[in-house]
Amino acid sequence: MSQVPQGPPARLNPHHHQWVTGEPFNFTDWAPGEPNNLSYGAPYGYEDRIVFWTDGLWNDSPSGWDLYGNGGYVVEWDADATVIIDGRDTGVPNAVVDTDNLCTISDLIEDCAESASNHGEFVSCVAHLTNGLKAEGIITGDQKGAIQSCAARAAIP
Repeated sequence: MSQVPQGPPARLNPHHHQWVTGEPFNFTDWAPGEPNNLSYGAPYGYEDRIVFWTDGLWNDSPSGWDLYGNGGYVVEWDADATVIIDGRDTGVPNAVVDTDNLCTISDLIEDCAESASNHGEFVSCVAHLTNGLKAEGIITGDQKGAIQSCAARAAIP
């Protein structure tokens, strides 16, 4: 097994790993027997971080042990539950539409805003986007209308 990016700090007892905010994980995929919070003594200490093996399973690891490398981190963020355009809540669920990149509807609308040189281009981009989302069955016709209505009223760009 080789290691890939590390996870969140978790200086706690072996069965109480959590985000640095104190929230519990909503998902775990520990390897059998993990986390076991072994102590490797000085200078490594207890296993207080998480590494992900190439098979996708999780293992706890001492943060002082460079054997596991210095990869990236798992990041949790609170995405808006609904699509919000220029402070207006559309009421449409902010679905993930690109699972490879974890891209949401709001992310795509933000791309429209960043690429538009005027309001008309922004509204046109959002219309094109929502037509595609509806055709793919990701949103309904009513949801398409709610997003387009908010886009039309937005002061973007």
